[in-house]
Amino acid sequence: LLSIGLSSMVLASMAPLASAETKSATSDGKVGFIVDEEGTTPPVNPTDPTDPEEPELPEGPGTTGALRLDRVSHIDFGKNNKLSATAQNYYALFETDTADKTKQYPTSLQITDARGADHLGWKLEVKNDGVFTNENSKKITGAQITLSSLEVKGFSNQQPGMFPTLTNTSQMISTGQEVSLLSAADNKDSGSGTGIWTMHAGTIATKTSGQGLDGTGTEGTVDETKKDRNPAVKLMIPKGQIIQEDTTYKTDL
Repeated sequence: LLSIGLSSMVLASMAPLASAETKSATSDGKVGFIVDEEGTTPPVNPTDPTDPEEPELPEGPGTTGALRLDRVSHIDFGKNNKLSATAQNYYALFETDTADKTKQYPTSLQITDARGADHLGWKLEVKNDGVFTNENSKKITGAQITLSSLEVKGFSNQQPGMFPTLTNTSQMISTGQEVSLLSAADNKDSGSGTGIWTMHAGTIATKTSGQGLDGTGTEGTVDETKKDRNPAVKLMIPKGQIIQEDTTYKTDL
């Protein structure tokens, strides 16, 4: 609103203003938007997106576009795991901030949906076949990766109806089929899934003790190779595997 005051006065020996008349006019302020199909979003703190200090997370795969996976953690179970003749659970390492080595983060992913009100709804799935292969083409089969203590975080100004829905708080993902992790309904009234979202497994407040058979016990000698890992990201290796030492096995998710 632009207001212009027009005053008329009578001067008589520098007399004060006798009367005033005010008139107004209204102008338009306009803005329009297009979808950014090459958009990117820097990583935020996966357990607290409202943290103003942006983390320096290790590089992770992602996509671009108006609807995108900004970043997905690589899951690292470490290189000093002890071989076992029986089925054994191993747990993922926490990610370390590349600029501040004292900061750690759990396995996570970040999603941005900036498509606008006419393009709502999405579904996040993961697929893994439970096969780990090393550089010598030797395989571990029947492995199972389980993600638990899953949580979704957003920004404080996002309404509850906007939050995407976790399929389950715990998921075994090594089925060979797509496993649903997170989804947002096609609901224009609530704006479901719109904005920036993180999903993380576990928190740095809960770490393995290093005690017991797999390092999650409460009694016994502490095994440093099993200590301070993320119990929310578990890898189960079944018995009967012939595993080569001093080599790295990998799988795709």
